[in-house]
Amino acid sequence: MGLTQYQVPHTVTCLLLGVSLAWFYKWIKRADGSGATSGLFTDTDRRRDIVHRWCMPAQSAFRQPGGNGAGRS
Repeated sequence: MGLTQYQVPHTVTCLLLGVSLAWFYKWIKRADGSGATSGLFTDTDRRRDIVHRWCMPAQSAFRQPGGNGAGRS
């Protein structure tokens, strides 16, 4: 049985917080995992980040005055 840093069993803590033990262990694994610093935990998160970074220059170009195709014939 795992204990928190305050020596309280995880089962008691999860019961008091209303979360399942499965959720807690999933959360603690993510908190200590490789995605903890970036916030990108899943393949979907990483793909969305790539698409977002790729689209940012185009979005900012269209937000500039005259960047929406104005002046074209």
